[in-house]
Amino acid sequence: MSIKIDIISGFLGAGKTTFLNEFIKNTDEKIAIIENEFGDVSIDSDLIKGDFTVKELPSGCICCSLIGNFKEAILSLSEEVSLDRIIIEPSGVAMLSDIVKLCENICKSSKKEMTINNVITIVDLSNFYEYEDNFGNFYLNQIKNANIILLSHLKEVDKNRIEIIIDKLISYNEEAYIIEEDWYFERKLNLKNYIEALETNKVNIKENLKETSRIKKLLKSITIDKPKVFTEEELKEVLELLKDKKHGYVLRSKGIIQIKKGKTVHFDFTPNNYSYEYMDEICESKVVIIGLLLNTKLIKELF
Repeated sequence: MSIKIDIISGFLGAGKTTFLNEFIKNTDEKIAIIENEFGDVSIDSDLIKGDFTVKELPSGCICCSLIGNFKEAILSLSEEVSLDRIIIEPSGVAMLSDIVKLCENICKSSKKEMTINNVITIVDLSNFYEYEDNFGNFYLNQIKNANIILLSHLKEVDKNRIEIIIDKLISYNEEAYIIEEDWYFERKLNLKNYIEALETNKVNIKENLKETSRIKKLLKSITIDKPKVFTEEELKEVLELLKDKKHGYVLRSKGIIQIKKGKTVHFDFTPNNYSYEYMDEICESKVVIIGLLLNTKLIKELF
C-alpha cells in the first residue's frame, strides 16, 4: 500500500503545529512527522503516542542546504518503519513549489511506493495583507501551490474582510479547496474528517463539478445534535437522499442515530457508498455532514 505524503505549509504563527496536534489525535494511522522548525516550534509529546515518530531537521531550508538530510529522513522512515502517512512541516523560509518538486523526486527514487497526497497551506487571516505586501511572490507561492487551504485567526478579522480575503485566495488558486471553519480557536473541528472527505472523493468531486463554472470551493460542515429517531428504512431513505444535489455536494457524513425499539446505529456516508451498523451501547445521537454548497435548511430537515 502506498505511503501518503502530506506537506503542511504556512508562515510562523499560522497554526501548523496546532493543525498537526489536532489532526493526529483523531487518527489511528501510523504516522511519521518531519519537522524543519528545530528550536522554534515543538510538538507536545503527550499527543505523540504509540506509532507516531517525529524527526527534527536542523535549522536550514530542506529545499536548499538540507536536501540530503531531508531525502535521507524520508527514505529511512519509509524503509525502516511501517507507515500509512508521512507529514512534512517545512520551515517558513522554504518555497513550497520547490518542496513539492523535491518530494516528487524522492517518491520516484523510493523503494516503497509513496505519493504526494495533500499540500496544505494554512493562511493567517489576521496577517494576510501584511504578508502579501511584504513578502509578495514568496508568500503567494505557498497559496498558489496548495490543494487545500486552511484559514486561521478568523476571530481576529471582520466577517466582511474574511470574504474579501477568500476571494483573493481563489483568484490566486482556483483549484484549492478552502476549509472555512474556526478550527484554530474552537478546537472542536475534526480536521481528519475534512481531509478524509477530500481524499476519498477527489474523482467524485471533479465529476460533479466539471459542468459548473468557477465556484468558491469552500468546504463547510453541518452538525446536528440530537437528531430525530428513525426506523431502519427511514435511515436508508435519508442516506439515499444525501446523494441528491439539491442538498449540495455532500462528500462525507458520519453519525450516531437512535433507531426505534431502543437501538442505536453508527452510519458512514460517502457519495459512492454508505453503511451502518448496530452498536452494543446506546450513545448520544449526533450527525456531522461535510461538503460543498451545502443547503443547511434542507439537510437539517432530513434529520
